[in-house]
Amino acid sequence: MSETSGTEQVGDWEFRPMDEASAREIALWRYPPPYDFYNCPNDGIEDEVRCLLNPAYVYRTAWDQDGELLGYAGFGEDCRVPGGDYGADALDMGGGLRPDRCGRGLGAGFWEAGLEVARRQFAPAAFRVTVAAFNQRALRVWERLGFCVVEVFEATHSGNPFVVLARESRPS
Repeated sequence: MSETSGTEQVGDWEFRPMDEASAREIALWRYPPPYDFYNCPNDGIEDEVRCLLNPAYVYRTAWDQDGELLGYAGFGEDCRVPGGDYGADALDMGGGLRPDRCGRGLGAGFWEAGLEVARRQFAPAAFRVTVAAFNQRALRVWERLGFCVVEVFEATHSGNPFVVLARESRPS
């Protein structure tokens, strides 16, 4: 990717810059329990939209070959959870799949493509993700992609347990 505003095709996924319509759609996604932990509160939608559109946070939408918005990925400090140790040099990543696409085996392919976008754009020495400790589905995906647990901590704002995983960047 030559600049942060470009569209990037990686395999079956097309990553585009976040736009307002997509940010609003993502803010309204509703996950079933226990994943409803990730739902944006109704009174926080405008804040979430502003966050997703903030260019400093580098959020991208992910589209399939049929032009459907299936996920989003963020790269940078907004993907951190207060309370974790983020002192090591690594690119923080986060995001998710549309609720109706979760649990269908798309996670590893989606995040493999997201890692490639991040590698091309940022060329980091390492990648890092922070996952809610209860989310075994996501933890399995990241471990399948070669990430290892480096820390378990409780978020300072909620007391909820989180897991930080990291992996060295690999050339494409």
